[in-house]
Amino acid sequence: MVKTSVIIPVYNTSLYLEECIDSVFSQTQKEIEVIAINDGSTDDSWEVLLRLQKKYSQLIIMTQENRGLGYVRNVGIERARGEYIYFLDSDDYILENTLESCYRCASKNKLNIVLMDAFVFEDSAKRKMIEPNNCDRHDIIKEREEIFSGLYFIETYYRKSYNPMSQLMYCSAAFLKENNIWFLTGVYFEDHGFFCKAMILADRIMYMPEMFYQYRCRKDSITGSKFDLRKAKDHIEVISELDNLRSLGDGKGWHVIKKISLNMLLYVANVCYDNHLYDNDRELYIQIFNAWMKIYENSLENVDDLEEANCIYRICNFFPDSDFGEIKTQIVNRRRQLLIQTLAQLPLNQKEARIAIYGSGKYTDAILDFYEKWVGTLEADIIFLDSYIQEYNAKHRGY
Repeated sequence: MVKTSVIIPVYNTSLYLEECIDSVFSQTQKEIEVIAINDGSTDDSWEVLLRLQKKYSQLIIMTQENRGLGYVRNVGIERARGEYIYFLDSDDYILENTLESCYRCASKNKLNIVLMDAFVFEDSAKRKMIEPNNCDRHDIIKEREEIFSGLYFIETYYRKSYNPMSQLMYCSAAFLKENNIWFLTGVYFEDHGFFCKAMILADRIMYMPEMFYQYRCRKDSITGSKFDLRKAKDHIEVISELDNLRSLGDGKGWHVIKKISLNMLLYVANVCYDNHLYDNDRELYIQIFNAWMKIYENSLENVDDLEEANCIYRICNFFPDSDFGEIKTQIVNRRRQLLIQTLAQLPLNQKEARIAIYGSGKYTDAILDFYEKWVGTLEADIIFLDSYIQEYNAKHRGY
């Protein structure tokens, strides 16, 4: 019985291939199959694979024209015979107890997915750890030896530890295949859709606070290279594809996927501005605009969350008034409506109410000014709590 199928996409990584594949065949778990797929490499990666197959006769190697990481991983999923599937990049490697530890945890608890962490290091002889990074989550994820759903995980942790790397997921093969969980093909950042769909549908997940994965940061890798027009457009396409998850799992995960999509879109809008990509392709404005309008089914009236309205407002700040002045005004107005609705729930205008407000800085003042202008007068018995103020008789705004 094959316990784990390890899928290794290979593209121009001949310098690192041997260390990668050695790390798999050095695993304490021996009931494995290793599928290395050469994705049209232009260096001598294929020759290295042929040599490694002589060293490890059970190594399965395949070669094809360049189709991209998502396509290769999908081929691996179809080919895999193992009970569980693990994705490993060919310029990285894993610790020797990775597969056995994950399999033991997954099989004992009948899990869909085991989540792990990574040690991120620079591509040099010293292999110095790179900090900060979002691949070590042991201080963030509090559940230890607890089974939880994927929906619970992304709802709880997407703000602090959203990391869609498939290399940090040890997955049940049956779970992936029965639920048609595949990678988006032909684009960078193909992990996002795979991760989000898997999280929405997974009922049984555990997190192991172990840096099993050894992640090498290379300047010429997809993540290490400069953010260019191709990356911008691929990001936008991935965000648009996430819209297909709207009704998945009876729509229970859409509220989180929507926020993830908007934050990704804000990141793209910001990086495009920093890298002057709008100067090279003005169509980017339209593509980003269409992506967020698709999320709200082409109506700003469907924006019913203040956090989301703030995110769209920040995206719009990168757009020129000459082309987007009207839509920017609509967003400002919608944001104001939602803020009024939110603040109207606070009884600041009720004399019998006693309210403590933490903070007495510019943000508090801005909110209270807004309240007095759009909601009502301040009538409540208010005290201000501020960690910088040590005197009991200190006042703010006369309170």
